[in-house]
Amino acid sequence: MSVDTINNGGNNNNGNNPVPLEGNWSFLNLYMNFSSSASTRENGVEIKFVTACETTSINNKGDMSFASDKFTANKLGYSIDDTVYVTTYIMGIPQPEVEKIEFGGDVPPYSASGKYQKIGNDSLYFPEGSAFQGLEVDGQPITSSAASGAKYVIKSDTLLVYQGVKISKDTIMDISGQSIKFRIDQNATTIGSFKKK
Repeated sequence: MSVDTINNGGNNNNGNNPVPLEGNWSFLNLYMNFSSSASTRENGVEIKFVTACETTSINNKGDMSFASDKFTANKLGYSIDDTVYVTTYIMGIPQPEVEKIEFGGDVPPYSASGKYQKIGNDSLYFPEGSAFQGLEVDGQPITSSAASGAKYVIKSDTLLVYQGVKISKDTIMDISGQSIKFRIDQNATTIGSFKKK
């Protein structure tokens, strides 16, 4: 799903009474589509683990409000209960067995606030980082405390906030008692859905 797919003609195209971004919105759910690769080279052999999952949050609660230049998350929380699929590649060749791992947990309700700016009529800029918390892949956070951008779409009384996250870094993992350096590359698409209060 992309913002182009869900836009279909621009924001606030519901006649003579457009719904403004400013105001209070109930949190409906958070859609996530992510992949993560962890690669290393041991004794000349290239090994890569690729993790992938597409899921939508459950047990959603809380709300989000937007003032002219500030957003506030109020007791926003959710749960994830799904499966991730891990494919192992050795020298670029996928191994026949795909590992299935239960993926889930609760993000306890949290409250937070920060500044934002509207860019044009379909983009948001968060100078202090993402509006969402608690998102991780392979134990690595995919939300960022760095400045980030988002697209948004308002259809009738529903707000969709689309963010793409890309993170690359090196990390040390303990594999069978041995410390091994891995290159981590993560890609995630998140779409937060809200309903006007």
